[in-house]
Amino acid sequence: MPFLDKLEKFVKLVDNISEVHPYAKIAWSVISAGYKIFQAQKQRDGALIHLIDVMDDTYAFVIESEELFQVESQRKVLEKLAIQTTECGHFIVDYAKNKSFGGRTLANILGEADGVIKGFESCFSELKSAVQLRGSVQTEIVVLQTIKLTKNIALDINFNDMQYVGDASFLPEKACFPGTRTEIIETITQWVIEPDQAEGASLFWMKGFAGSGKSAVAHTIANLFHTGKRLGCQHWSSFIFDESHAVERRADRVFSKISRDLAAVSDSWKSALGKIIQDSPDLRHTPSVRRQFEELVLAPAKEVVFIGPILIVIDALDECGGTLDSRQEFLHNLSTRLSELPPNFRILLTSRPQKEFEDAFLRSQYVTLLDIQAASHGSVDQDLTVYYEARLGGLTELDEGWPNKKWLSELTERSEGLFQWAFTACEYILEPGWSPDEQLRNLLTPTFTSTDLAGLSDLYKTILDNIFRFSENDRRLERFRSVLGRILCARKPLSINDLSALRSHEESSSMVKSIVQRMGPVLGGVSTESGPIQALHTSFRDFLFSPERSGIYHIDPSQEEPRLTKACLTSMNRELRLNIANMPSSHTRAPPLKDIIIAPHLSYSSRFWFDHLTTVPFSEELVPVLHTFMTQHFLHWLELLGLYDEIHRARNAMQTLRKWLIVDEALIEFAFDAEKFINAFGDVITASPPHLYLSALPFAPLNSLIAKQFLPQFGNTLRVRAGQQPEYAALDLTKIGRVERLTYSPDMKMIATSLHGNDLLLWDAESVTPLGDPMTGHTDMIRFLTFSQDGKRLVTGGNDHVLRVWDTETRKLVSGPLSGHTGDVRAAHFLNGHNRIVSSSYDADIRIWDTESGRNIGEPLKFHRSHVYALGITQDQARVASGSADGMIHVWDAATLRCDGHPTMNHGSDIVWSLVYSSDGERLLSAGDDHVIRIWNSSTGQLIGNPLEDHSGPITKAIFANNDRIVVSASFPGRIRVWNLDFDEDSEEMGTGGEKELRKSFPRFRSNGWVYSDDDPEKLLFWVPPHYHSTFVWGCCRGIIGANAAVIDFDRFRHGDNWMDCLTSSDDHPASSSS
Repeated sequence: MPFLDKLEKFVKLVDNISEVHPYAKIAWSVISAGYKIFQAQKQRDGALIHLIDVMDDTYAFVIESEELFQVESQRKVLEKLAIQTTECGHFIVDYAKNKSFGGRTLANILGEADGVIKGFESCFSELKSAVQLRGSVQTEIVVLQTIKLTKNIALDINFNDMQYVGDASFLPEKACFPGTRTEIIETITQWVIEPDQAEGASLFWMKGFAGSGKSAVAHTIANLFHTGKRLGCQHWSSFIFDESHAVERRADRVFSKISRDLAAVSDSWKSALGKIIQDSPDLRHTPSVRRQFEELVLAPAKEVVFIGPILIVIDALDECGGTLDSRQEFLHNLSTRLSELPPNFRILLTSRPQKEFEDAFLRSQYVTLLDIQAASHGSVDQDLTVYYEARLGGLTELDEGWPNKKWLSELTERSEGLFQWAFTACEYILEPGWSPDEQLRNLLTPTFTSTDLAGLSDLYKTILDNIFRFSENDRRLERFRSVLGRILCARKPLSINDLSALRSHEESSSMVKSIVQRMGPVLGGVSTESGPIQALHTSFRDFLFSPERSGIYHIDPSQEEPRLTKACLTSMNRELRLNIANMPSSHTRAPPLKDIIIAPHLSYSSRFWFDHLTTVPFSEELVPVLHTFMTQHFLHWLELLGLYDEIHRARNAMQTLRKWLIVDEALIEFAFDAEKFINAFGDVITASPPHLYLSALPFAPLNSLIAKQFLPQFGNTLRVRAGQQPEYAALDLTKIGRVERLTYSPDMKMIATSLHGNDLLLWDAESVTPLGDPMTGHTDMIRFLTFSQDGKRLVTGGNDHVLRVWDTETRKLVSGPLSGHTGDVRAAHFLNGHNRIVSSSYDADIRIWDTESGRNIGEPLKFHRSHVYALGITQDQARVASGSADGMIHVWDAATLRCDGHPTMNHGSDIVWSLVYSSDGERLLSAGDDHVIRIWNSSTGQLIGNPLEDHSGPITKAIFANNDRIVVSASFPGRIRVWNLDFDEDSEEMGTGGEKELRKSFPRFRSNGWVYSDDDPEKLLFWVPPHYHSTFVWGCCRGIIGANAAVIDFDRFRHGDNWMDCLTSSDDHPASSSS
């Protein structure tokens, strides 16, 4: 019997076994496609032939053992055999179609194939033995998931802070009822597992009206394929849009979640994504849908080949949240760019039949369309009957009122093909406390059917009529609309307690509870007072928002949104306060979210009041509550948002408020200044909310309206006494250029500078007058200038990859250009007088030059793996230190040109810009891009003391001076700092008594502006804004050249456990500083 005939017979034999049935047809589809492709190959692979022979033998034996299929343990064997057949089929399809991987991957496939084939053979043999011996199955299914196209570089990348909406995944509980929608599920399943036909990814678009059951099908398909060894689909991701969660489930969150899901199941994808995130860390939070698709999905997909289909389920696209631009970009990517993905990507998409989707997808060649109403026309009634029988069939009282289960046909007919109608009807009939037969009788009373959704509308009307029995002029209708309006207009589901807290004064909490808890048939979460309340289906929202469909129950969002806006503002004005999270100390960072206890309704109000405001026309009624909020509770609101790491909402809120306000110019200006305040201090508020009051407010510009309004209330905090910023800077004007390409001769009598990038000019240091005309020769920017020890020679180099040696008396070129480096030359020093030069470059090489001949001496020294930026040499020229872009520092012997016996140091992870030895050669000074100066024991490589942190920017040069007792450093913003290495912590220059104690307890100053302690965990003292970084003096930095130091008064500074004492009148008596 031919191989495929045996497989077909095996499938038919096991098709009626429920446990095996889902796998049998898929196994047949996949393996038959693979075998046919294999048969068509002119040259067959011997290993693959042997694998098929093993499979053939296994099927033959199983077919002869048909009587064993009734044994439970043997059914498990058959289930695994069907699954393994599917996995093997995917492998054969892709193996036989070498072209599907592209020429560059063939070697990868063949390299792994022999081991995989042997694994398949072993698995089939073990499964055959399990049948033969009637034993339990212990065999692990063989799965080849991915083939790597590039070397898998070990990366320790944490994706936890990437945008990820975890609760947007599918829910098995929302899948189709067993035994229903089988034809549609089978159609989609076959589409998922069929061999690749297109050149790129394919999309299956299932459209249908609200309540037609398309989301249940999407959840079912996602559930079927969600495990790595089930139904032959090894990778999946799902994103379920939901209008009631539109704030979180947005278009700009989808591709980020998909990529993280794939990284969780594929090490190859994780490695490729990790490299991308490492190179562009801003991708973790980018709101750009295009960048997410191109860099988080498309780019990793080009580095990995998957074996078998990859299923991605996107449900309810019509409920997608986010901005209009982001939704349009997301739709554009789905409708025009999926062909750029590999062909085994499958995207199942569901939505309502909206025109924008029709226009986008119907023109696309890779889209398969299924209209769920049309596709299920012949089977939907049967499915509904199965559903009703399963949920209501056990209610004998129904048969008494409707003999021969006549109720079943009546309900099915009344459903009009809508599963949401069926679900809602069952919820209504089974509502606790009511007689099912009476509920059913109410439901089946005659109704009108005037629209496509008339059945659903009539069902909702019937339910509401039976719950409330309102008449058209019933005064209670207004309360109903108010409560339901809050539920349906909320940007995030609210609980009964939250709905009560946001009620108007005309409502009582008992009335809110009474209305909500009656509505179990149409609302979820009504059984508890603290659980989120939301419509069980979007169709209920649509019904109530439509006056034609809902009649007296109609809810007008244009009336409810202003009420909810005012309720949010009133709640904040009533309950926001200083230190709302009860943080005991200002020395700590914001607590974890799980430790923050804030009333949910207050959290909701703070996060979404301005979302509601955008939907409301300007109203004089809201201006007073807005004015109170901005002038009394603005800082409290920022504190709360900082706790939730959602300070970005505040910026959007101020922009919204300014656009909404029309006549109140003062409040508009206040909101504009508030936006600037948020831009300047948002990060510090998020890091540690108490520092909103201790660091942000005191450092606000003199003319800040926020500072003028609130600072008088905080008398016990630090004060900027001199150098305070008058206005917010439009640009960071402190970054005026690097202090570089200037050097003094060793005797301090001559200065060398570079002009216009590639010209040189020598100066008399005493008179500061030029010594002749500029010296020319370099064709690109000069990167360094180095005098010889006697000052008679000057070596220069730069972006033209060459070195030049100049006579400083004649100002003539005496050697060079010295060619050999293949990258920018970044540093050089003279060795042995003028005879030799050591140089370093972007090409990672260190070269030794003979200045007379202009040639290299020996081979380049390759101590480093990346660009070498810095060289330092001892005064006796016996040792050289070299530093590179990866922060590594190597010390080596100038005579032997070897590192043996000398230490290697790690300055950090950033560029080492400067290396200088002390006069005795015992200490080595390193400075770099990390704003830090480090002093090393040059013999042992051990760090001496604490690093010196130059908070004003990358340090381009640092030298010893004054008999090595001080360090002078130059940094990116054009600041020169003087550091006292022998400073006395008790000296007067350390400030007043309180200030001295602060400097001792909090000696560190990080480049991001935080002054902190050496404790573990570190304690935060205060934060300094970027404007003050270049003039702020702290620790052993005792002076600044070229600028006046910022003067800060700490006499009344309250912090640590007493930080809340900062809130006091400025007229109070001074308070001593506290730690």
